[in-house]
Amino acid sequence: VMGTGATAMGICPEIQKVAEHLTIFQGTPQWYVDIPNHKKVITDEEQWCMAHVPFYERWYRFQTLRHIVDFYCDVLRAGSDANKALEADLIAYIKKKVNNDPELVKKMVPPHPPICTRMLVDNNWCTMMLENNVTLVKGRAKEITENTVLGPNGEVAPADIIIYATGFQSTKFCTASMKVIGKGGVALEDDWAPEPTAYLGMTRPNFPNFFMTYGPNTNVSSGGSIIWCAETAGRYIGQCCAAMVRDGWKEISVKGAVHDAYNKMITEELKWTAWDDHSCMSWYKSGATGKVTNNLPMGLEEFWSLTRKANMDDFDKK
Repeated sequence: VMGTGATAMGICPEIQKVAEHLTIFQGTPQWYVDIPNHKKVITDEEQWCMAHVPFYERWYRFQTLRHIVDFYCDVLRAGSDANKALEADLIAYIKKKVNNDPELVKKMVPPHPPICTRMLVDNNWCTMMLENNVTLVKGRAKEITENTVLGPNGEVAPADIIIYATGFQSTKFCTASMKVIGKGGVALEDDWAPEPTAYLGMTRPNFPNFFMTYGPNTNVSSGGSIIWCAETAGRYIGQCCAAMVRDGWKEISVKGAVHDAYNKMITEELKWTAWDDHSCMSWYKSGATGKVTNNLPMGLEEFWSLTRKANMDDFDKK
């Protein structure tokens, strides 16, 4: 398996159960967190309440998100006491899970602070490393031959199946799967390269009537729900469409000054976060420049307040 991110975390413990031998090539070591209620079955009583008690489901969702946001806001700040305390706890957790095996600890404990990369839920990953049919290679694969994979330090791993758990084109956003053309025939991927930006993560100047969800700097790695963020964006986009119908506009395009001011604020806010730490690589960042282009450096409530009501003065209209 190539990679040790969220995909590998999900599949490797199951592959280990049936493989003669599993070799994992680790590019970037990850932080793992134990969540006691992970995969907890929602009880029949709770499901009944969600179906029959008014607003119970909304309250349940809110209190879950509120708890996550409260926790993340403290540990997200680079160099903070909370971040350092979390790092100490996570190191202790990894050591305990691998029985203080010095070789595994050396390979598995990251050199960067927690939150800098995506936090992963320990899906029996750590204990899997103790199994006799699992080998963790520190570093990316160097070469693939007819029936082996060669590691960076001379490791030779016999292989009949190779799984690429190496992520996705995270900083291309919608342009990874479609072509978007704006005014003057300019493609979106060229217009915002190499550091994608968008107003509220949804729209750009010179791309009239174009909106997207899960755009630049809307990934809620500060805790919360991507689904919630998409719902918030969907409401905002719906308001813009309704205004066009109501007022008879054929075209709206966010003003350049509005877009630039918003993204200047986003860039400044990112500087205090652990995501911006230069000691780590992650899919949060543009590979060309190292700028954090994915994550939202504010709490859910602040983003909600910014998008609650579309201000049509932010747009040029025709």
